[in-house]
Amino acid sequence: MPIPSLAKRAAVWLAQAAWVAAAVAAPPPGAGPVRASAPEALVTDRFVVKLRPTEAPARAGVPGASASRAAPGPAAGPATRWQQRTGLAWHRSHETAGGSVVYRTQGPVSLAQARALAARLADDPAVEWAEPDVRMRAHQVEPVPNDGAAVGSWSMRGDSLGGARLFRAWPLAGARTVRVAVLDTGSRPHPDLQGMELPGRDFVTSPDYEGDGTGGRDDDPTDPGDYCLAEGLPSSWHGVHVAGVIGAIANNGIGIAGGAAPVVALQHLRVLGRCGGWMSDIADAIDWASGAAAGNPTPAQVINLSLGGAPGVACSATLQAAIDRAVARGVVVVAAAGNAAASALPAPANCRGVMAVAAHTASGDLATYSNRAAGVALTAPGGGSCQASGACDTRPILALGNSGAYEPGVPTYDSEFIGTSAAAPHVSAAAALVLATHPALAPQDVRSLLVSSARPHPPGSWCALHPGTCGTGLLDAEAALLRAGQAPTLRVSASSPVAAGGATVSLDAQAAQGAAPYRYRWAQLSGAPVTLLGADSAQATFAAPPVRGAPLVFEVTVASATGVEARDRVAVQVDHAPVVASVPSARLAPGAGWRQRLTVTDADGDAFTLLLLEAPPGARLEGDELVWQAPATPARATYTFAVAAADDLLTGPAVRFSVEVGEGAPGSGAAGPEPTTAPDPGAGGGAASGAGLAAIAVCAALAARWRRSRPGPSSS
Repeated sequence: MPIPSLAKRAAVWLAQAAWVAAAVAAPPPGAGPVRASAPEALVTDRFVVKLRPTEAPARAGVPGASASRAAPGPAAGPATRWQQRTGLAWHRSHETAGGSVVYRTQGPVSLAQARALAARLADDPAVEWAEPDVRMRAHQVEPVPNDGAAVGSWSMRGDSLGGARLFRAWPLAGARTVRVAVLDTGSRPHPDLQGMELPGRDFVTSPDYEGDGTGGRDDDPTDPGDYCLAEGLPSSWHGVHVAGVIGAIANNGIGIAGGAAPVVALQHLRVLGRCGGWMSDIADAIDWASGAAAGNPTPAQVINLSLGGAPGVACSATLQAAIDRAVARGVVVVAAAGNAAASALPAPANCRGVMAVAAHTASGDLATYSNRAAGVALTAPGGGSCQASGACDTRPILALGNSGAYEPGVPTYDSEFIGTSAAAPHVSAAAALVLATHPALAPQDVRSLLVSSARPHPPGSWCALHPGTCGTGLLDAEAALLRAGQAPTLRVSASSPVAAGGATVSLDAQAAQGAAPYRYRWAQLSGAPVTLLGADSAQATFAAPPVRGAPLVFEVTVASATGVEARDRVAVQVDHAPVVASVPSARLAPGAGWRQRLTVTDADGDAFTLLLLEAPPGARLEGDELVWQAPATPARATYTFAVAAADDLLTGPAVRFSVEVGEGAPGSGAAGPEPTTAPDPGAGGGAASGAGLAAIAVCAALAARWRRSRPGPSSS
């Protein structure tokens, strides 16, 4: 068959690549928009497209005016191609003053997906450029509730290095109510918590420590004061501090605003009496809070444990079992890392399934008192002094409290709260905001979202200088909510974009961004049907069909933990490289001509091109023949040749052979003429004249050429 020139072959390659690229880029016909569960500012259904002059609409003399501008609707021309390419319907909205055209899709997509769609539009030769049309807003100061002390609540805001940006996360959060259990010293009546609390329970069993005179557990979690005279400690009103950080009423004009105020319902479980509490009581309270034990009609979705034992003491079996049951029921468990400045964690922070929280200051540095260890998930605002040297913002956390030194007094609104006990409820509040928006997230998903969205510890801070001891960074509730709404970004590849028939091919998808973990789903869109193994995992495999056909196009859909999806495609072409049959070695006389026909086989029947990879000077390919004139020098020499064949996708193996040239060589090989040697004119024996020998050589060459030019079967 005819063999294409290199230029034609290059054109075939480019056309094939464009065809496969188009197959990969185009979703299945009728595919709807990708789901984008994201804040309004992070989605769009509008695209600005600059068309090239051949596709641009006619324009009048007035900027922005055109005959078609007043009649939005389904677009003709390029929009039809775009629908075929993307699977989405495109509607022309209007023309801009700069000559671009605004198009709308049939539904909103995330900005990451919009950028990918714009890139596909830009591949159209009729498009000069394309980009998503995004919403912009007036620059406003960070929203701060009108509560009297909210302006000074640096830990809730984002205007300091250490702020957790909880207030900024509020506009991104859903409206579902999330129940947070506070296992602590109990509750006190407080105007800034009124209406925020669910019925709780008192779990303190020891008469020596209960302090309320009830003689055991009951349904009243009120804190009578947790003072410890033996140690000279006054009452801390610790449970009220923690509850206020999580859920103090917002926008009531008094006190502070809790980090999860718009969505939270608080449930107090009193587990700490005078001088502390027992581990077994805490374990029972965890079971009751999670709903693992009977009696709680409103089980918690988040449990806050701003308490603990001595650093380095392993988590007890009793405590671990209760935490395991809570996590199995979908409860997020958050615990303070402890305030001993130790390189080890106490229980329950060191228990499996718990999110351990260390404390940082308003400067973003690790607080001097905070424990730090490999088990820490992240740091959160705890206030106080900085671990690293240099300037330090030592402001405390503002909290609710009570004026009583030992016995209860009156509610207060400006208590100073410092410690990892203050850091943990910031994380519990962030977890509540996440669950208010994405209630189906498992505890490990919430943890993954919070730790993956944490801001890096500031350069020069103790945690930055000691990686691996403070978790992933500083709590950032706003970033967590933004990440939860992001579509994953995808990198998709095939182990063999061009595969031989029967070969095992792996398809690999790597997701990033969005909320981990990710769920994968592979599907085949076109080409000969194959069986996908591992279609519900990041890597799927299949056996390539035996012969070449249309490209095999596969699509992977990746869903983040919050349900936001992204899709991408990869194509695999089955092809077999053409193979040149082996060529026997030859021997030639000096100056002899030589032609060797090359036989090529291609399992797919593809057109091919012969390639001369290595040869002495003067060798060339003429159709399916290799042609060469041996050097006239009498010295013996061996010359190496290498040839191969290539189709539009693959180059076959090189075939090497040699030709020996020298005096006394017996012949010219497979198809060449017998070499002719002129004897010495003075040797006698009826020698022919030089002119006669030349004439004989010419005739022999012409006869051989005539034989090669006769029609014969093709070697394709």
